[in-house]
Amino acid sequence: MQHRRLRVSIGSVGDFRNMGIAVRHLSFRHRNACVQLFFLPPIGTFTIADPQNWIALFTFLLTAVIASQLSERARRETANATSRRRELEQLYAFSQQMLTADNVLGLVNAIPVKVVEIFGAEFAGMFSIHSKKVYYSDLHAVNSSLRRICSG
Repeated sequence: MQHRRLRVSIGSVGDFRNMGIAVRHLSFRHRNACVQLFFLPPIGTFTIADPQNWIALFTFLLTAVIASQLSERARRETANATSRRRELEQLYAFSQQMLTADNVLGLVNAIPVKVVEIFGAEFAGMFSIHSKKVYYSDLHAVNSSLRRICSG
């Protein structure tokens, strides 16, 4: 039977961290393929003579890709959950500040200021339909931002 050589790019199966997770769960035959690829000369090549070795190769690659995708998905979901938790904490802090206001006029004046403090905005404004008036957190910041926008 004729031996074939196959060159495998390590970068195609994902980064080393994800590949390590996949290798941990592979069978003995798959681990032997990894040893042959990474440690036996010529390094970075497979000698594939048996059809079962082709199956082992594709199983290894498929496992590495799936593990990489699952790891990336878990990382994204963790980042989204952290972001949502931070937003809920900010909304809770904002609602607590609004509930502690003594009078309506003080509350109306405090809302834009609290939005800037809690949410980290540059400035904020609130329009009152009843009084037809705009309340700003910092009039100087609003004016400088409007000048920057108008100038270019």
